[in-house]
Amino acid sequence: MRKLLVANSILDQNNATDAAGYFKKIWNGETITPQLGNISITTTSGIGGYGAMYWQYLDKMENISGTTSGLTVVKQLYLQKMTLTGIQLVPIDEKTVLKVGDLVITNLEFTADREMQYTYARPKGQLF
Repeated sequence: MRKLLVANSILDQNNATDAAGYFKKIWNGETITPQLGNISITTTSGIGGYGAMYWQYLDKMENISGTTSGLTVVKQLYLQKMTLTGIQLVPIDEKTVLKVGDLVITNLEFTADREMQYTYARPKGQLF
């Protein structure tokens, strides 16, 4: 039997879905604290095993803003216009009036203060 401690609380594993013991635990909103990063796994069976834990953060794109952590995201919206010299991208601000049929280009710029092996961004729904 294994015992999982997350933030010094025993994690309930009764919702495991298969013989391998896979289960998922979701914390929402105010219950997410830095202490959730304190994880301890012990087993009394004497049998080796393997496993994984991950910390995943999902939110609506309109709620994403710049942060003070090591990864920053800056979003800029552009109105695409055809001119005699070709395509022109005009930055959209509060004064820009959009009409049906306008093509809006979304630019997300990710900057990290360290090398990362993997970064994942999945836009869902509207980006502006």
